[in-house]
Amino acid sequence: MVKITIAETQPVFAEGIIKMLSHSAGLHLNRLTTSYPELLQTLKTNATDLLLLDAELNTTLTEERLICQIKKEFPRLKIVLFSKNLSVGFLPRLRRAGLEAYLSKNITCQELKKAIFTVLGGSGYLQESLSVALNSFNAEIDSISKIEDRRLTKREQQILGLIVEEYTNQEIAEELFISIPTVETHRKNLILKMGVRNTAGLVREAILRRCYLGFFMENHEKNKTMVFGEE
Repeated sequence: MVKITIAETQPVFAEGIIKMLSHSAGLHLNRLTTSYPELLQTLKTNATDLLLLDAELNTTLTEERLICQIKKEFPRLKIVLFSKNLSVGFLPRLRRAGLEAYLSKNITCQELKKAIFTVLGGSGYLQESLSVALNSFNAEIDSISKIEDRRLTKREQQILGLIVEEYTNQEIAEELFISIPTVETHRKNLILKMGVRNTAGLVREAILRRCYLGFFMENHEKNKTMVFGEE
């Protein structure tokens, strides 16, 4: 028999859970608590396998801190967290804190039961409606990451600007006080990042993307400063 403790601040929602549990074989309601101190005392005095936790049980703690504190004292306890405002942005931190399931309070009895048995089976569970949002969120993050990976560093922008100005590798090395092999390495990396085949492709893409604009702006500001005698 699985022993379940409910920590819930809304009586109506708690009653719905209790009714659902009463019709589920193998699940036993251990106790209903309505405050954080009461919950901690209950967990210390009553063996509990699964905690159904209201995210607002302790308003002085974030959801992450709430999970961390409970898990620190009761590491084997499985926790299903209910929140009024589900957010995929919190998921990574909640998972690291040890949360097993993340649900909203408008969840159906059928999905709640599914979540409970999934968690008891040793797996994590994310509400289906949030899973869709998470997939979209992850796709967006992956897309941003790919763009970030292709963004040129300041040094690469400098070298690209000089390539556009028809500097040779040796001239670039002298201008930037770096070695020729270093220039060659940067040139190869630029070709890979910008998806071109040769130097001509670099120049074309640089002009199209204006990637080297930062280099010229930097030098423009430097020259302007020198003209006015501030350097």
